[in-house]
Amino acid sequence: GDDEIKAPYRCGFLLGDGAGMGKGRTLAGFVLENLARGRKKHVWVSVSSDFYDDAKRDLKDLCLSDFASTKCHLLGKLPYGKFKPKDLGGSLDEGLIFATYRSLIGNKRKKSSRSRGGKYDNRLGQLVDWCGGEDFDGLLMFDECHKAKNVTLDERGRAKDVGSADCTRTAAAVVELQRLLPRARVVYCSATSVSEPQNLGFMSRLGLWGPGTEHPGGFHQFLTSVGKLGCGALELHAMHLKRKGALMARTLSYEGCHFDVLPNVMDGKIENVYDRSADLWMGLHRAMLNSAEERKAYQEALKRYDQAKARGDTATPEDEELLAVWGDSDDEDEDDMTEAELEASQYRKRQRRNKPGVVKSLYWGAHQRYFRSLCVAAKVDLAINTAREALGDGHAVVIGLQSTGEARAKDAAKQAGLDGNDEALLEEFISAPKESLQRTLQSIFPLPPRPRGVKSPDFLRPKCAILSSSTSGSSDSSDKASSTEASTDDNDDKPRTRRSRAAARGAKGGGKGGSKGRGRVCYSKFFED
Repeated sequence: GDDEIKAPYRCGFLLGDGAGMGKGRTLAGFVLENLARGRKKHVWVSVSSDFYDDAKRDLKDLCLSDFASTKCHLLGKLPYGKFKPKDLGGSLDEGLIFATYRSLIGNKRKKSSRSRGGKYDNRLGQLVDWCGGEDFDGLLMFDECHKAKNVTLDERGRAKDVGSADCTRTAAAVVELQRLLPRARVVYCSATSVSEPQNLGFMSRLGLWGPGTEHPGGFHQFLTSVGKLGCGALELHAMHLKRKGALMARTLSYEGCHFDVLPNVMDGKIENVYDRSADLWMGLHRAMLNSAEERKAYQEALKRYDQAKARGDTATPEDEELLAVWGDSDDEDEDDMTEAELEASQYRKRQRRNKPGVVKSLYWGAHQRYFRSLCVAAKVDLAINTAREALGDGHAVVIGLQSTGEARAKDAAKQAGLDGNDEALLEEFISAPKESLQRTLQSIFPLPPRPRGVKSPDFLRPKCAILSSSTSGSSDSSDKASSTEASTDDNDDKPRTRRSRAAARGAKGGGKGGSKGRGRVCYSKFFED
């Protein structure tokens, strides 16, 4: 154990069930059992806040509806600072806090005039304080725990080289959280928890190393021993964990299943799209290399500019041109920008600061995502026809998607002005490869600062038109809707001010004194053909 932690560490459990076994429901069952045993505080960590609703659904299915509705809280939505008994009506005295791995490394950006900083200015310290420190004996569940696999440890079991590729801040936060809560009941959950021995570094509660084990010297001794013995040693350790009840790894049975590989998936149209896409990405690769050279020249020019400024000299005209194209500027008028336009502007500024190596990494990552999505799209027609045939034969159909493109679809909807509560009709499906390609263009070739009074290109400004109100309201509401449609379609040359944006919001929501129903909105194509 650690010298600063007096309480002994409690052993943990690894839930390694395969896909489709219901790991989320099992975690909810752990919560139910511990609540029945009188333990009132628990922590659930996962990869995305989208799983928060899934966790509450699983709890409700286990007859914990009141608990899920009133005692479950999303850490990222809570204010910074020490939780008070009166917060959220006293519901924070006990319950379950759902956190994402990203929120574990969250810090308060701006300190108030009364605050001097401290453990409550970061989410990790805030969470540990809510749990109660060393005396906390509730659940600490790491769903999709492979998110913390990249970690390097020192001889005391602490994370080192934090922030590097070998030790991410997320993994370091997971290790630290377990250290600060020694009596917590830790559950690791993932269908792909370990691919290499070094990925086990954050699973300190499994009892594979440390005092009283075969590797008392710590994780490095364990890693050296396993490395010498090879893959067989990993299998023996898995058998050892199963035998002592620290590991469960079930999978769905394939008894009675048969598999068919369907050929001739791509038709002539898809082949043409694939060939044209390959030509496009080859051209982008050449342009990306040129962009990387320009970025390198910009960074060298910036270095020479700083040196000249220190000497009291001025930059050369060539350097000034590079700094004007790639540097940030105050000419962009952010007052008249919508929220989406402001976010896009800030995104371009961040991308302009990327180094050449980062640009190449972005290109190849986007290249892989694009063609993966294209391959999935090529199988859609055949999959639908096969599913219809199976339904006609009386079979149940389950379709597995390698990637849904949901993140790109949300980005496109957000750029079009939609929020998560808007009901919208889209004239066409959102193409994940197209959105990925657009994002790549904005990352590798970020636009220079926009001068005042210059509008964005049409294909970067999605058009919207309010079709009709979903419920009948007063004539004022319909008048607002029609006037807003005119302002967005006929007066595209004029940037939308805050007043016009407020009018548009009033038209969608019915406005004061108008219909309370939400308008149905239709958005045109995100790109011009």
